[in-house]
Amino acid sequence: MLRATWHQERQVVVVSLWRDNVCVNTFRLAADDVPDLVALLCQGLDEAYDAARGRVERVENLRRPFQAG
Repeated sequence: MLRATWHQERQVVVVSLWRDNVCVNTFRLAADDVPDLVALLCQGLDEAYDAARGRVERVENLRRPFQAG
């Protein structure tokens, strides 16, 4: 599992990787770099949704000939 905590006093986000209830690694991300990470995640989600939407549309198009009759 991935967790992120904001530390305003240090102007960092600490990203931590957890296995069950044990923290196995951490990374400090400077507050100034957070917008780039957020943009990357949003872009990835947009691309994933577009790909999924395309798959759904292809499946729906395949079903239409069977539903017409």
